[in-house]
Amino acid sequence: MSEDIKNGIKLCPDGKYRWAYEVNMYRNPTIFYVIANMFLICYLVCVVLFSVINFCLDEEVLSSILMLTGVFLFLFLITIPAYLVIAAIMGGTYAALFVMDENGIEHHQMPKKVKKLQLINTIGGWMGAAKGDLSMVGLSLFSSGVQVTKTDFKNVRLVKTAPRRNLIKLTEAWYSWNHIYVDEEDYDWVCQYIKDHCPTAS
Repeated sequence: MSEDIKNGIKLCPDGKYRWAYEVNMYRNPTIFYVIANMFLICYLVCVVLFSVINFCLDEEVLSSILMLTGVFLFLFLITIPAYLVIAAIMGGTYAALFVMDENGIEHHQMPKKVKKLQLINTIGGWMGAAKGDLSMVGLSLFSSGVQVTKTDFKNVRLVKTAPRRNLIKLTEAWYSWNHIYVDEEDYDWVCQYIKDHCPTAS
C-alpha cells in the first residue's frame, strides 16, 4: 500500500491508514443486530434475577417468566419501527472514518450531517499535510459530535468476519468490541492486516 490511493484506503504522512465508509442502515442490519442482542442480554439477566427472587420467596417462577417474556417481546417489537424512524432521521446512512496502524484501529462515528465525501476530502487534507500538525487538518469536521471507539490489536481476542456486510468485528472482551467496515475491494487486505497484527486473536 503506497501513499497513493489504493482503492479506498490512503496511507497518510503520519504512517496511518485512513478510509471512509458509509453504512446503509436499511441494507446493512448490523446496528439492528446490536440492539437486538442488547435486548436479549437484558431479558436473560432479568429472567435469572426474577427466578432467583421468586424462588427465595416461594412464588411461582413460570408465571413471572411468562409475564416478563411478554413485556420484553412487546418492547422488542416496537424497536423495529423505532429503528426505521431513527434510520430515516439520519438519512438512511451514517458515515464512519477509520484510522489504522500496526498498533490498533480507531472507528470514528460521525454525526448525521457528515457524509462520506466530506471524510474523503478530509483524508485528502491529511495526505497533503506533509508538514505541520496533522491533527489540525479538518479540525472543524471533528470538533463535535464524534464518537470514537479505539481497539488495541494486542488486546483483541477474537476476529470475526462478515464479508456480505463488509464487516470485521474485533472483540477484546465480552463487553468490548469494535465494528470495522471496509469496502469490498479492500476487505481482504484490511482483514489480513488486522489478523497479522493481532497475536492473541482466534
